[in-house]
Amino acid sequence: MSGLKTRAITAVIFVAIMIAGIYSHSYSLTLLFFVILVGCLWELFNLSFKTQESKHKTFQLSYAIKIGVVPFVLMAIHLLGYPFSVSLLKIILGGYLLFILGFMIFELSASAKDPFRNVGLAMLGIIYLGIPFALLIDMAIGEGFRPNLVLGLLLLVWANDAFAYLIGSQIGKTKLFERISPKKTWEGSIGGFISTMIVAVLVYFVMGELTMIQWVVLGGMTTIFATTGDLIESMWKRSLGIKDSGSFMPGHGGFLDRFDAVIFTLPFSWFLLEIWPS
Repeated sequence: MSGLKTRAITAVIFVAIMIAGIYSHSYSLTLLFFVILVGCLWELFNLSFKTQESKHKTFQLSYAIKIGVVPFVLMAIHLLGYPFSVSLLKIILGGYLLFILGFMIFELSASAKDPFRNVGLAMLGIIYLGIPFALLIDMAIGEGFRPNLVLGLLLLVWANDAFAYLIGSQIGKTKLFERISPKKTWEGSIGGFISTMIVAVLVYFVMGELTMIQWVVLGGMTTIFATTGDLIESMWKRSLGIKDSGSFMPGHGGFLDRFDAVIFTLPFSWFLLEIWPS
């Protein structure tokens, strides 16, 4: 099977799974993004941790992933009909802090080359992945089940990514950030911006959910922060000397390769919708 055909088949299956998971139920949407979050955390830690003994790395990975998923799990439980009281939330957050400190204790005996780097990576998992996905769940089910909003946000990111690549590969000459991503160009970025604006208007007419101005503003933000997110993941991969973060999607790379732009866009989209509700 040719590489192009493999990529096409994988993309069709991926989109079908995403749409089914997003639209079936709030539970399926939550489960879908929980799986994606775990996949992203596993790739981040598996490639970044530097531990000498394999048995330590297995426990280290498991522990760090658990730390990273807690914000998402707490948000999901709270919004799916099991809200926390203030007193219970205090206990949970206190226990979470103790659990995080336990990772530092583990590093004392893990024979790691750079233990405080590993502790920093575990914290990065919370900030870079755990909290953004928790904010996604808040947007998706915090004010009722809103699958159109979730898919609309994904379409903006995918439109920017796809058209920036297509246009840049055809007419791109001026490098955007050659040190990190030699193939990205200003021409591609401008093409991605214009295309994303068009998609934002189409999303409004097809899906509604927000006003046209909100979709257009989100589209403009997407072109900035999705591109930044992609560059940040490229910076991480370049520092490790790897091409792809994983191989769960044949021809497309890993979880982080597919969701790097989405991840970085989520906090800014959430903040905009919080201060500018529809």
